Amino acid sequence: MAKRGSTASKNQERSGGGDQDDTTDDGDMGNGSREHTESNGTSLLSDRERRLCSSIGMKAASYITIKTSIIKDYLQRRQGVPIKIRYPSHLDKTHRRKILNFLSENGWIGGVGVY
Repeated sequence: MAKRGSTASKNQERSGGGDQDDTTDDGDMGNGSREHTESNGTSLLSDRERRLCSSIGMKAASYITIKTSIIKDYLQRRQGVPIKIRYPSHLDKTHRRKILNFLSENGWIGGVGVY
């Protein structure tokens, strides 16, 4: 009768192998948590968007929410859906104008005159 293997190799077989690292290539630790420092959304922004947010003192997550809302409303208006745009109450009028101009200048939306 042949011996099947050592205890160490049996443990490796049960755990899925021996040469695997606990982390995946994208930084996932396998338990749903991520190991990166930019959990506030800045990693999702371009350099220009980061500069915009910095210049108006806005958090990246707030900017992403506002940008999404503006683009969604813009696309609905282009399709003829009559909508009343509602900006967050905390959004300063000059900041709103800067974001709209930025999105327009960078091709995300058409002319700012419609807003």
